[in-house]
Amino acid sequence: MNFRKLATAFLIVISCARLASAQGYQTFRAQLDNIRTRATWSLGPFWIWPSLQLNVGYDDNIYGTYGNRPPVADYTASLSIPINVYLPFRDWLLLSFSDSPQYDYFFDLDKERAFNNSYSAGFRMLLLNRFVVSGAYGVSRTKFRQFMEIDRRIFQELRSSSGSIFLETVRGSSLGFTAAIRDYAYEDVTLEGSDVPLSRALDREEREGRIEFYYPVFTDSSFFMNFGYIEYRFINPEGTFRDSYAYQANAGIAFPMFGRARGTLSLGYRKLVPRDENLKGFSGPVGNTSVELRLGRFNLRARYIRDIPFSYGSSFFYVSNNYGAGLSFYLSSLIRLDYDFSYGGGRYPEATSITLPDGTREVVERNDIYRGHSASIVFRIIRNTGLGLSAVYSERNSSYDLWDSDRLSVGVFLTYDF
Repeated sequence: MNFRKLATAFLIVISCARLASAQGYQTFRAQLDNIRTRATWSLGPFWIWPSLQLNVGYDDNIYGTYGNRPPVADYTASLSIPINVYLPFRDWLLLSFSDSPQYDYFFDLDKERAFNNSYSAGFRMLLLNRFVVSGAYGVSRTKFRQFMEIDRRIFQELRSSSGSIFLETVRGSSLGFTAAIRDYAYEDVTLEGSDVPLSRALDREEREGRIEFYYPVFTDSSFFMNFGYIEYRFINPEGTFRDSYAYQANAGIAFPMFGRARGTLSLGYRKLVPRDENLKGFSGPVGNTSVELRLGRFNLRARYIRDIPFSYGSSFFYVSNNYGAGLSFYLSSLIRLDYDFSYGGGRYPEATSITLPDGTREVVERNDIYRGHSASIVFRIIRNTGLGLSAVYSERNSSYDLWDSDRLSVGVFLTYDF
């Protein structure tokens, strides 16, 4: 992920940065055609899709400013070489492997330097010319700002296993069931305002089952609906009060990854129920929308993300609302100007107990407001590859002054999306 996308994602919602294409589903034959068309190399029976991601930048507030402490700045550099390898067997089996090693270098803050890596292996099998059986296993260990309510970069390790079976029709519609198990493990560090290590509070296992339906509309786009159930089981005693389960239904349109219109328009409803009957749950609308539309020299963007993340503090969860809009203008075939604005907030349904900088404890009502601006200029190097210069400013205003902060980041990045 290049610097501009990474920074813009932080402004909108941590860990939900890219276009919401994950809502989409590709039929077996469509995926094979897409791989053969877009793969960079072919080596014998293997189709290979490598890339290079590079950015160099400056961040004036690495750790936030909890308790009015002075901000800490540093220069950073990041290098990543993602690669996807596919091995098709005729027209009935597809094996895949992906690896994304990345090294983050901080010029002064030695302890922030980190090697991140995410890899996965999977298969898709076409049976009786109608049924598609899939399975995948992945491991991701990354250090980044993962939560809206936490300013620091934190290690997260995610191990996931998933399987699905789909019925595909000749018209391109699909109906299927997907099951997944995800294990989250966090860095064993105690952050500001808490006396419980992050790992003890949030390490958990999630088990999910989901029914999905896709129906083709427009060109390479599909209408979808899904209905799911998720179990959340926290590993350590400090986090077990968050044990819960949720029902969720979503509907929307998944646009193609490449084309005039891209991304996903998705709205839904979620009911989160705590196992502890004394805790207040959540029931209401959610959304995960991120769409782009190319109109001549203009590229328009809009985002809406509403989610219910678990809280690191003494609260069970908080409600996160994030809105974003952006515009790109192509001055010529070689130069593009970008601007994005984001606005959002985190609302806590219950009071939060925190540890103050002097060591005393206090119960506070916390609600946060986020704003962000991102601007960049991108120069085409070759084909869709460009080199960009970016500046990102973000701020958080909280109902409790200890969490107020702002951040300015500037950088140079490489992009394959000109």
